[in-house]
Amino acid sequence: MTRCCTTVERVEIINPCGYMLRPTGQWEWGMGYLLGLGALVGWRRQRRQYEVALDPAAPLTLRLHPCNCYCRPDRHGCTDLGSIPEMVEALIPRNSKEPSFVIHDSACRERGLYFSRLYDGPYTFCPIDSDAAHRLLGLCVRAEGAWPVTQAAIYRAVRHFGPQWKIGV
Repeated sequence: MTRCCTTVERVEIINPCGYMLRPTGQWEWGMGYLLGLGALVGWRRQRRQYEVALDPAAPLTLRLHPCNCYCRPDRHGCTDLGSIPEMVEALIPRNSKEPSFVIHDSACRERGLYFSRLYDGPYTFCPIDSDAAHRLLGLCVRAEGAWPVTQAAIYRAVRHFGPQWKIGV
């Protein structure tokens, strides 16, 4: 998955409430999609933006298995809590899976995450590509109790409609 940790099969979310969200009052325009009558129809829609701040005492952290390393998002940033197509949003209750989207949005914004072999650090920034970020989102959603079909739908949605980048490009 990264230079820090190459094979991740499962994640465990430690301190899932280890962050605070504050509405910014700003909205981001995105695309909405509707698949019907054999055509994909697109339109613009708004998504609320939130400021994210990790709890310094107990930050949101992932434990990656089987490599047994830890991963954290950036300490401060923004999120829209899942800019996935509306046709997939129907499978996900709003305000659920927030930690997964916070981590994924940080990975997309920074083009990487912070990794450590120890829970208490030190954490080092490691670049990851979009495939790794999207796969990590799917694993996080599964760790939060999503059904495999929901996990697959979320992963495929961000894989096809989400941001795409390669390391060093």
